[in-house]
Amino acid sequence: MRLTKEQKLNLGDLYTTGKFTFTDLSREFNKPVSSIKYILNSMGYVAKPQTELKRKYFVSTRYFQNIDTPDKAYFLGWIFSDGNINIKNNCLKISLKESDKEVLELLRKLIKSEKPLKFINVDKKREGFENSKDQFLLEISSKEIIKDLLTVGVKENKSINSSFPTISEELYPYFIRGYFEGDGWFTNTPKTKQLGIIGSEEFIKTLQEVLSYYGIKMNINKKGKMFTLTCGGKLNKNYEIFFNIIYKDNTELSLRRKYDKFIKEIY
Repeated sequence: MRLTKEQKLNLGDLYTTGKFTFTDLSREFNKPVSSIKYILNSMGYVAKPQTELKRKYFVSTRYFQNIDTPDKAYFLGWIFSDGNINIKNNCLKISLKESDKEVLELLRKLIKSEKPLKFINVDKKREGFENSKDQFLLEISSKEIIKDLLTVGVKENKSINSSFPTISEELYPYFIRGYFEGDGWFTNTPKTKQLGIIGSEEFIKTLQEVLSYYGIKMNINKKGKMFTLTCGGKLNKNYEIFFNIIYKDNTELSLRRKYDKFIKEIY
């Protein structure tokens, strides 16, 4: 028997959720897979990748297709600093300590991910983890997202191999903000006052050139396999310039504890 108009509409609705494969729909409507494909094609539906059809939780898979807004550039910075991609498994992971959960929740909202954050209770009895904090993990499985992140410059072993991303210069401040909040610091003690960022050699050298364009002077130093970009001194003008560049607007896109500490200690 042919499917009724109502059944076809129901078929289309189920297919667009991305939670059902052709085999699932074949069983549901008691039709061969070839018939399900034909009906969907005749209704104008384009076949989805199998990774998307098997997805348990919905996510906006093309969020990073074009880095053309402050929020996309900001979270790209977080991925460059604290994110990790697995090409084989088409997986993106970002884990932050429990108190910084707000950042992950905002990204989860923007990419419309239905998958909840995972709480990670760090075993503080393990050697080297005594002072570690409990964390929250945002995990996204999507071939399209990984492909888009690779295109813009994210690498699997980003710690020592990353280079500055290919995005519009007007979005540099937002990208740097996200990266700084993940892999940067600002210390202000009676003995030391310093602004610093850590990364791969190529990334840090390019970042130095970018910041120099804004009038910010910072020095490069090697730290093991990594490199740091720093400036210090109690009266260093670069702190204020750096803050005013990366936090010029859209400050709702920020790690509040880091933003509040920074603004309090430079003014």
